[in-house]
Formats: sequence, C-alpha cells, structure tokens
Amino acid sequence: LLNNQCSLIFVLYDSIENPVFVGQVLQPLLKKLCSGVVDEVVIISFEQKAIDSKRIAHLQAEHAGLRVILFLRSRFYGWFSLRNPIKQLRALLTIYQNSYSVLSRGPLAGMIAQQSLTPLCIQHTNQVRGLLAEEYWYMHQQTNLWLKPFHVFRRWQYQQLEKHAYITIEQLETVSPALQDYLAQQFHVRQDCMNLATDDIPPQLAPEQQALYRKQIRSQLKIEPETIVYV
Repeated sequence: LLNNQCSLIFVLYDSIENPVFVGQVLQPLLKKLCSGVVDEVVIISFEQKAIDSKRIAHLQAEHAGLRVILFLRSRFYGWFSLRNPIKQLRALLTIYQNSYSVLSRGPLAGMIAQQSLTPLCIQHTNQVRGLLAEEYWYMHQQTNLWLKPFHVFRRWQYQQLEKHAYITIEQLETVSPALQDYLAQQFHVRQDCMNLATDDIPPQLAPEQQALYRKQIRSQLKIEPETIVYV
C-alpha cells in the first residue's frame, strides 16, 4: 500500500515532458515536500506516449517522498475519452486507507480527478492556467474553410468541458483576477471558490519590463492594444 500519512496527489494531463513541468509543477511540489507540508507527493500523469522508465526512476531516486505514476491515454475526442483514465485513477485511489488531497492541472486533469475521488479525499483543487477552448480556437481559426465546422465543434466541446469542470470542482486556483472575472462571467463560477495562485507563478517583473513584453507579444500575435487578454 502507498504511504499516505499526509499525501498530495497531483494529476497531470499535459505530460511531464511539457516545458513548464519542472519549473511550474515539479519545483512547487518539491517545495511542499521539503517544507514538511506533506509527507508524500504522488504525480499521476496521463501521457500520450511512453516515457523512458529510467527517467522516472532517476526522478524518484533524487527526491525522497516523491512518486511518479504514468498512464497512457488517447487524445481527447469527447467525454468517452476520459472513461479509461477515470477508471485507472479511481483504482489507484482506492488503495489509500487514510485521507489525502488532490491537486489537478487544467480542465481535463480536473475532470478525471473529480470523477475518480473516493470519500477519503479531503480536498480537490484545480489549477486553472488558461482557457483551453479559446487557446484551441486561436490556433485553428485560420484553418481551411472545409475544416472550420470541425474546429467550431471542438471549441464547443472544450467549452463544455471547462464549464462542467469549473462549476463542479470545489476549489479553483487561478493566475489572475482577470481570469477569475472571466470564469465568473462565462461559467458562473462563484468567487468564493477561486483563489489566486502563489506557488507556481514566476517572480513579478518591473512595470517597465511588463510594458515592453506586453507590446512585443501583442505585436507578435497581432493583438490590438485595447483588446482584453485573459491569462
């Protein structure tokens, strides 16, 4: 049985090979582990392709109290795509005999976690780090005309997923007040269910540097200066 004297389960859907994994996922979790906030951190990642087992073994050997468990997954094609991940995670969580808390990242990981919880879970918090449907639409809105209906449908799918996830999960951790306002307006999420993130946010830049980066990025992405951007 897993040692869950005081366990934190972190559920990830966008891969441990994602460029932000080390800085925004692993390091904040290790900080909790080293400070004694939790006795054990278990990262459960649903991967689209196999990861070298030596890498996982090395990661666990470097950090006492850290476990990494990987499950293979398919792409998201609809709710049915989440059935197997939910089944896998629920089977793992039933092993726990003491209370545990869950932290998930993004709406896909959030829905898998929410549907897998056992009565021993004391809290489930989801890290909202962007808007999946809008990011998808931004990447595909300039596609071929005959593909546009498909991308419109996919955007709608992601919107429904986000809405269901964010009104179901008890606590949401967002990166900005603007994102909280968006979730409240678009998905009717209660303000008392949302908190601002602190652990995985990069240090704040000087106002002059912020203004420079804002101008460069808006120019690069062809976003008008007065357009509101949710981050």
